[in-house]
Amino acid sequence: MNYFYYLVRDREGSVHKGGSWAKNREEAVMELIGQGYWVLDISPRGRWLKELNLDFRIGRPVGRNELTWFFRQLSMLVEAGVPLMEALESLREQVSNRTLKEAVGRVVRELRRGESLANAFMKQERVIPLIAARMIGSGEAGGTLGNALQRVSLYLEREQEFIRKAKSGITYPLLLAGFAVGVMLFLTVFVVPRLVRVFEFDMANLPLLTRAILGVAAGIEMWMGPAAILILALGLFIKWYRKTPSGRNRTDRLLMSLPLAGSFIRRLGITRFLYNMGILVQTGLSITETLRVCEQAADNTVLAAVIREVYHNVCRGQSIAESLKVSGLFAPPIIQMVAVGEKTGRLDESLLRVSGYYDAEIEHLIQTGLSLLEPALVIIMALVVGVIVSGCILPLLDMMNAF
Repeated sequence: MNYFYYLVRDREGSVHKGGSWAKNREEAVMELIGQGYWVLDISPRGRWLKELNLDFRIGRPVGRNELTWFFRQLSMLVEAGVPLMEALESLREQVSNRTLKEAVGRVVRELRRGESLANAFMKQERVIPLIAARMIGSGEAGGTLGNALQRVSLYLEREQEFIRKAKSGITYPLLLAGFAVGVMLFLTVFVVPRLVRVFEFDMANLPLLTRAILGVAAGIEMWMGPAAILILALGLFIKWYRKTPSGRNRTDRLLMSLPLAGSFIRRLGITRFLYNMGILVQTGLSITETLRVCEQAADNTVLAAVIREVYHNVCRGQSIAESLKVSGLFAPPIIQMVAVGEKTGRLDESLLRVSGYYDAEIEHLIQTGLSLLEPALVIIMALVVGVIVSGCILPLLDMMNAF
């Protein structure tokens, strides 16, 4: 897939610019014409951007809440007896997100060419999750498309919950740490030098602690600009490096090896895998197909490699429980519940149940971590502020002793 910038005119004569993904220029032009635009100019993304592997997309990305709304509305229309093409066209007019609107337009054109709904959604992998497309495929094959679309909306709601938990486990500690660092920088760079300068002390006669604080303040003030540029450059490099296969694998391994965050990331990935596997098995997919889809849907390359190994072991005749045990990533209770599910023929129920248990454990882990982190940051900030205040008070005490 290539990214094309375009300049188009609509039926009212207004000019619009944007970007879209397509296999080639002809497909991009036909897509815009199909949306009722007159193409004025269209050009591919520069080669240097491809080599950097950075995606500069025009338009707001599609959120899980927008996808959830779309599939919920589509399921309601289909179950009410509205023809699929008519339902998609109606929802396309209601969608406010331009990226999703274009994706629905491409789906409609694929359906007109004779493609199935699942295959049409699979071609929109940048917008529609692969698991959602496979679930729809199972519903199409079984004649329960409306039910499958409803399951997709429930799946996307669960994905929103996973994202919320991941953000709450990372964002709040970062905000607390950022606030603490900001307060310390403000006191060190702006307050202390001005307060000490008022008394016009000779630097040689200042206490050692005060001189140290002033030295740190001068160093921060001098190197603040270069440090900000270095941090920005490092962030861009890490973003690029994460998009390379080797970089993604190494950074994923590094994140999973961290003391506390690694445990959180590992459990979140396992919970998501178990839930995805359970819901796909529930829709009627075979075990091998389910594992393949879960491997492609995994955000973590380490977990994806484990799922790939499980897939190969299952293809060789091993049971799922034995394959999970060999990987060494899954806890014994998970393996036992999966084994019970295989023996009783209720593998989907076992997977969803153990996913729910892990979900509750992650919630408890987040709450426990935050309850410990908050007082720790407060204590550290209090100590640092105490040292800075002491550095300001010591010259005053020396001055009082001199009189």
